[in-house]
Amino acid sequence: MTLILLNWFFIFITCLGTGAFFLKVIRKFLNIEEKSESIVYVLITGIFFIAAFCNILSFFLPIDAFVRYTVLLFSFFILYSNRVWLIELFRFELFRLREMHFIAKSSLLAIFLIAIIKSAGPSELIDEGGYYLPYIRWIEDFKLTPGIANIEDRMGFNSSFHMLSAFFSMREFYNDGLYDLNGFLLFICSVYFVSGPNRLIKGLGNLSIVDFVKTFCLFFLLRNMLTSSPSDLINVFFAEMALVLFIEKAEKGNYSKVDDKFVMIFLITLFLITIKFSSVGLFFLPLFLLFVSGNQFKKCFMMFLGVGFVVMSVWLVRSYFISGYLVYPVYFVDFFDPVWKIPEAYTKTQYFYVQEFARLNAERDVSEQIASKYSTSQWIPLWFNLLNLYDKIMTIALLAMVLVSFYLIVFRKFFRSRYFVLYLILLLNLGMWFFSYPAFRFGWAFIMVFIALISSIFITGSRFISVFRFSVIIIFLLFTAQSFYKTIKGYQNYLVTTIVFPAEVPHPETNQITLKSGLKVEVAAGEECWGISPPCFPVNHRKRIEMIGNKITDGFYVEK
Repeated sequence: MTLILLNWFFIFITCLGTGAFFLKVIRKFLNIEEKSESIVYVLITGIFFIAAFCNILSFFLPIDAFVRYTVLLFSFFILYSNRVWLIELFRFELFRLREMHFIAKSSLLAIFLIAIIKSAGPSELIDEGGYYLPYIRWIEDFKLTPGIANIEDRMGFNSSFHMLSAFFSMREFYNDGLYDLNGFLLFICSVYFVSGPNRLIKGLGNLSIVDFVKTFCLFFLLRNMLTSSPSDLINVFFAEMALVLFIEKAEKGNYSKVDDKFVMIFLITLFLITIKFSSVGLFFLPLFLLFVSGNQFKKCFMMFLGVGFVVMSVWLVRSYFISGYLVYPVYFVDFFDPVWKIPEAYTKTQYFYVQEFARLNAERDVSEQIASKYSTSQWIPLWFNLLNLYDKIMTIALLAMVLVSFYLIVFRKFFRSRYFVLYLILLLNLGMWFFSYPAFRFGWAFIMVFIALISSIFITGSRFISVFRFSVIIIFLLFTAQSFYKTIKGYQNYLVTTIVFPAEVPHPETNQITLKSGLKVEVAAGEECWGISPPCFPVNHRKRIEMIGNKITDGFYVEK
């Protein structure tokens, strides 16, 4: 845990310095004058631009210690140059912490302990060894290499989260790498959301919709994802943050105001597209704000076009080099035919596997047949029957809130509400999620915010508001206590052994084979290469994989 805290400090400093620089540039360009600061905004800005920088640099260099410490030196320089601002920022955050209710502080501390303990423990997700770590290792050890998705299909997803994981890994200090970014991000998001339960507990004035929504966002902490490097956790919590920021603008009636919230919504939603392309529907949030920005439209459009074009074009080109597709595994968006392109049959299998596993837990080999076998009316009841109890409850709650929203539209003229735009965007995203990849981890942000928003609007102004407030507080505290108890109980055997170093990454047995080019590669005994340095092939790799040229970075292809 000690080493993880050191890593979190490194993440904090690099993101704070980088974020301070770029947020200042954006504010100056858009003429934003903020009366108060938020350290969370600065950190998110830093995360966004570090990811963008690494995506660009990966075309030419591995993302290794040289890149890390170049950015760290830049961050130190920026923070030193802005030390007066930095002192004021910390004073402001400390003031907010002192003003926080003891129960809210205790909850935030519990979340911090959950994050650090789970981050130090062994991985609970088999995909960590299957493709998270192997893909991160490629980013750390080599510049962008064409066709590596031929070795493991899922590397073709090209998530920017794994680019960040490589950047922050500090492998020069710990050979297994420190891939605990999810824990840091969970805590940072919790710092932002905790103002919701804090206000509910203190009962400050007229409680707002956003206080309830923020509290709902902390009900489920996705603890199993803290042990590994899945992109799902950041996809959920950052999406919730973007939606909450939009609600805050709605509550103040300042959709047209170009402020820090506007910038955060743009950066977060653009970033999430490069994390998981299925988040593309969230970009309607900043697009709406862009079109109502009034006199600022021209400058905002220039920012959207400039930053958006660079970030998306770099990400799409990376995808092209990794898999041969602009967005893998969308096999029907097919414009190119490079030698390293994943064969279409494999791409189609992966596409239907992601879809049908989310629907019916289908195996890879039969996913395409299942997709053609079941109509929508047939797979929906099967999908529901396969859900666990929590997910069934959430499904029923979601359907109930959809019906309540129809009631609000018909009888309370909800279509005139300042929240109606968000309601439509949420419905759109929920529809995209359900009819494409209805695994709850893919749509959790939309589900939670929709339930929280509609229930809060329905109850607000009624005589049951006090009961609702009390119930939400109790549920938040019970879930936090449960998460903390389960974390301590489940990891009691690791609490002592992980005080300094995190749990070791498995290193499976391997056999060595030689490709026609003469390159010797390791072949894992199973489907997971875990922390073995690339190139490492899973045991059931395609036997016809070969090198394109004489160097590893020339890429790999499948012989026809």
